[in-house]
Amino acid sequence: MSRLFKQCFGQSPRDYHNQARLEAARQLLEETELSSTAVAERMKFGSVHHFCKWFKKHTGMQPGTYRKRSRFV
Repeated sequence: MSRLFKQCFGQSPRDYHNQARLEAARQLLEETELSSTAVAERMKFGSVHHFCKWFKKHTGMQPGTYRKRSRFV
């Protein structure tokens, strides 16, 4: 099943899920005033620490830094 998914979408189901989740988190940070804790809760992360670590791994910056930078673009 995973191989078929990768043929159709060009990436693994896990990568696809992470990309969609990252896009949703970015949108919340850019378009709302929700705190990182609230974004983590809304995104169903176990903790804000886990969310911040995951977000930095995928973007290279903390959620707060990302929010500030996105406001200047």
